[in-house]
Amino acid sequence: MQISILDKAFFLKQTAFFGSLDLDLLLILAEKAELITYKKDEVVFPMHSETHRMYLIVDGKVRIERQEEHTTIKKGDCFGDEALFSQRPHGYLANCQKDTLLLVLMRSHILSLIEQSPGFACELLRLYTKSTSLRLRT
Repeated sequence: MQISILDKAFFLKQTAFFGSLDLDLLLILAEKAELITYKKDEVVFPMHSETHRMYLIVDGKVRIERQEEHTTIKKGDCFGDEALFSQRPHGYLANCQKDTLLLVLMRSHILSLIEQSPGFACELLRLYTKSTSLRLRT
């Protein structure tokens, strides 16, 4: 499936993680973002794997499994965002519950944008802190 850069940017604008960014920054991110399709039951990444990607669900569902806990996330949700700031392996497994389309941002793309726009760095840290505190409460 192909979607335009503008459609990717509008999708990013609808997500909780990137929703407050202005369209110019979103267009830069959208241009770098890659669409990847996963089949039902396909593993996006196993527990303890290393990755430098952040994933946003365009369509489908992903099950996040951490030890005895699990949760299912859906369209508009993101995962793997800890890879943006940490080089530690994932502490969970991500598995597609149905055919799923993911928008993938590489850590290098985010870092490049941070270099270009220090304001983006501040906004990203604010968003990440807000996102992390919400996850800790649930």
